[in-house]
Amino acid sequence: MLSIRGQVLALAVIILSIILAELSIKTLVIRPVVVNYRGELISAEIIQLSRIYVANRSRGGKADMNYLLQRLLEYNRSLNLGFPNITFDDVGIFFFLNTSDSYGKGAYVIVWNLRFREFNYTVIFNVTWCFEKSGYYIKDRDGLQIIYVNYTLFYVHEYYAPQWGRIVIFPMIYSESADILLKGDGIWFV
Repeated sequence: MLSIRGQVLALAVIILSIILAELSIKTLVIRPVVVNYRGELISAEIIQLSRIYVANRSRGGKADMNYLLQRLLEYNRSLNLGFPNITFDDVGIFFFLNTSDSYGKGAYVIVWNLRFREFNYTVIFNVTWCFEKSGYYIKDRDGLQIIYVNYTLFYVHEYYAPQWGRIVIFPMIYSESADILLKGDGIWFV
């Protein structure tokens, strides 16, 4: 059995530990940290915006990248997604085209420099195509014999972002007026 002094000391230690526990609970303030996610969503939106631009321009449209960019930024600000403030100066658009009757090649390359407070990174959208005349064939259309020119076409999309590296896609090609046959890996007979 403890002496009176020991009992008082034990009681004092218990009371002190209760007081310290109470104080630590009252002074403990939860401070959640909100992290601005800089992930795949931003890069994917940039790639999709590039696809819209190239699809419109390749059909003779007059898409304005600055207008598309402003619409994207407004939408992302309305959702408070932490999208970086991009200006048209942060975007490099390069177009190359060289064609003749028997051979041709071209490319759209769009380079985005995204500047965040913490870091910067680059997203690249690249569409490349080349074609070569590979012969002729005759097709009967409504009783008429029509001579068609046959081309071999290579068509590829490449997307690069630091979140996923390099992605290569061979998009499908459709046409109601042309005969199109997929050979594989972006090679088509048109």
